Amino acid sequence: MNKRDPKLIALLFNECINNRDIQGLSNLMTEDHKFIDRQNEVTAPKEKMVEGWFEFFESFPEYQNYFPKLESKGDTVIIPGYAIWEIGGEKDHAIWVARVEDDRVSEWRIFDDTLEFLYKNKITTATFNILTPYPGTKLYHRLKQEGRIISEDWSKYNLKDVVFQPKNMTKEELYEGTKRLVNEFYSTTNSLKRSFRDDHITPHRFVYSVTSDYSAKKLYNVFGL
Repeated sequence: MNKRDPKLIALLFNECINNRDIQGLSNLMTEDHKFIDRQNEVTAPKEKMVEGWFEFFESFPEYQNYFPKLESKGDTVIIPGYAIWEIGGEKDHAIWVARVEDDRVSEWRIFDDTLEFLYKNKITTATFNILTPYPGTKLYHRLKQEGRIISEDWSKYNLKDVVFQPKNMTKEELYEGTKRLVNEFYSTTNSLKRSFRDDHITPHRFVYSVTSDYSAKKLYNVFGL
């Protein structure tokens, strides 16, 4: 059980990263701590990850993380932000997820920031679906053999419910991550930003774009996203 705010623990952990403080990182890790990178590769436990940070700082001595905001849900902290790998370098946008247990970080994970990619490439329309292993497909048979199918209620095979156990995350984390993408991409603020970035915007296109985004978000909400 945590005695301190998990967001504070995540910020302290990142402060150690930015200060290249190996001892501080070690003190804030649980013994079974694991790091999961963007390729879903896992480094664990604590001892191995301490060595990993030492090698990382040797290779990237100017690396810094910047976290403008943090969100928390229970013991999990979600951190949209960006990294700078060297002074003067470009922002590397990502999403960090920290799982905190007993005031220490049990998991530190990095995801690509899908939203930032969409904004950067001026993509105005996107569909966000949860992977669904339909019966009869190779994916379904593979997950079935691995014991990762968690529901055979066919009404839930709808691209919006999680019916399999993801790797290295909970089904709740997969669902909440997808929900966050929908809510942020189709928010009124981001809808307006996308419209004004359109080099060929006209009053008609503007109205169409905003109303389409509103309808899309309402439709996702009907399905629980």
